[in-house]
Amino acid sequence: MRQTIPMLFLMILWTVTGATAQPQHGERPRPWHDGGHGAGGPVGPAPFGPGGHGPGGARQQVTGSAVEVFSGSNRSCALPSLQVLAKQTNESAVHVKNGAICSVAQVAIQKTGNTSSEESSNFNGLNAAIGVWKGSKMTIDGGSIQTNGDGANAIFAWGPDAQVEVDKVSIRTTANSSRGLDATYGGTIKGRNLTIETKGAHCANLATDRGGGHVHVENIRGTTAGDGSPGIYSTGDIRAVNSRFEAFGSEAAVIEGKNTIHVTNCELIGHRLCGAMLYQSFSGDAEVGTSLFNMSGGLLDARKGPVFFVTNTKAVVKVKNATLHSTDGVLVKAAVARWGRSGKNGGHLVMSAEEQQLNGAIEVDDISSVTLILEQKAVFNGATNAAGGAGKVNLTLGDGSRWNVTGTSYIDQLACPEANLNTLVQRIQSNGHTIYYRKTQGALDGRTFKLPDGGKLVYAEAPQAKIPAAVKQTPHQQQPPRP
Repeated sequence: MRQTIPMLFLMILWTVTGATAQPQHGERPRPWHDGGHGAGGPVGPAPFGPGGHGPGGARQQVTGSAVEVFSGSNRSCALPSLQVLAKQTNESAVHVKNGAICSVAQVAIQKTGNTSSEESSNFNGLNAAIGVWKGSKMTIDGGSIQTNGDGANAIFAWGPDAQVEVDKVSIRTTANSSRGLDATYGGTIKGRNLTIETKGAHCANLATDRGGGHVHVENIRGTTAGDGSPGIYSTGDIRAVNSRFEAFGSEAAVIEGKNTIHVTNCELIGHRLCGAMLYQSFSGDAEVGTSLFNMSGGLLDARKGPVFFVTNTKAVVKVKNATLHSTDGVLVKAAVARWGRSGKNGGHLVMSAEEQQLNGAIEVDDISSVTLILEQKAVFNGATNAAGGAGKVNLTLGDGSRWNVTGTSYIDQLACPEANLNTLVQRIQSNGHTIYYRKTQGALDGRTFKLPDGGKLVYAEAPQAKIPAAVKQTPHQQQPPRP
């Protein structure tokens, strides 16, 4: 039943290019449209399309229905307001597709009703409040979006040239698998001046999923409450500037596989597991390769666990002039978790730091490695591989950098760009601690060297590696984490 509506919301301004973009079945948009369906597609999981094997391949799109559907190439619309209620299973509030271009000054969107397929919601936007498909564009300049249904993402962009630009909007989702901004298969979302709050499990504020996507934001205030719900989850390219994300039931940020997160002057706070996790699940959601986390300015705060945790992948972390904090006192941990093939599933990190204080221990298990490169004005206050296991830690001390040793350390390769022992020693403040080096090179030829402040450099052969056991799974960890 349709509700009585104020005349303000009946004022629909259409800007026509070639022809008017009309909703499906010729039905014009109505404020608080209660029920009704646009043209819907199948709602079950779709098979891979031709050549669509793996994370980069195309899938058949599964979109469900929508209350308001804007469709048609070479067509555009401009609306002063759009107020929609969608309540049915697999029913979105708005779809923009087939090349339509839609601009809305103010939205008031409410979405209830669950998805019938979590996979189709994650990958294709089934049951999302707003879905924009390949070759189409939507611009939103204010308002609110609220969802209360499983698999009800707030804004979803699917496919190449699917574009969403959203400004000055409040987003809130309360059920599971309901992200704030989500882009897949090459879709793009650009957001500014948003508040994003999610309550359920697997509900990142910003996410990309199968096939990759692009989410670029500025001035966002995001919070998540659920398990497996980081502020940022990337299987694509996510960039944030001058924003704040706090995850109360998860890590602050996650990268899976050959994908990226770039943050500039942002605060990222994770209350569980770690600050940022870089991993590969082999679920098919992310291409295998090197993860990249790039941070300039801001804060990354791990209220539990290490600042960075790397497992079952290669990763690169670049930090400059940021505050990194771990309540547990661990800067980096590279180790086996629950993903990957036994003996091949360690973490391998290359981390570079410039104008940066790095505080905390570096921990590696027997089949993992960390290479730390300290560049101009970078200081590392910590110990490396204190357990003395077979894992590898390499440290390069560049000009203007310093290692302030806080405990007995084992290191495979210790070097400086000048390849000069005296220069290297001057950049180490040992505080009386012993550093055991395992690789002979140049002047470090197996001898013991005294350090100026009472410590020593001592040669020690590495022990034989033992394959670590996978971390035991708890019931909620049986499947790879969704964003």
